[in-house]
Amino acid sequence: MKMPYGSRTWISTFEILNNRLIGEIRRKKIGFGREQVFAEYCGIVVLGVLRTYKPTSPGKRSMKYRLELVSPEKDVGIDLDRIAERARERNRINLV
Repeated sequence: MKMPYGSRTWISTFEILNNRLIGEIRRKKIGFGREQVFAEYCGIVVLGVLRTYKPTSPGKRSMKYRLELVSPEKDVGIDLDRIAERARERNRINLV
């Protein structure tokens, strides 16, 4: 999703945690943990990523940007435990 925010542009994405993203997070010196994970399945971890770019001329994107990781519960208000519970009920999965 790309939206104008004042004089800046921000892009919000869901991204698989891979070596490229890990390197980007380290370069930007951002800590991350389980609280930023939106989904995990079969060893694939998905994070919510927000990049804010400084204004440029049309068709260009600044190489400098601010990177933030979004927490599903704190920043978006998603109750992941409730979603998992409803999915188990809907699919009749009984975990003992």
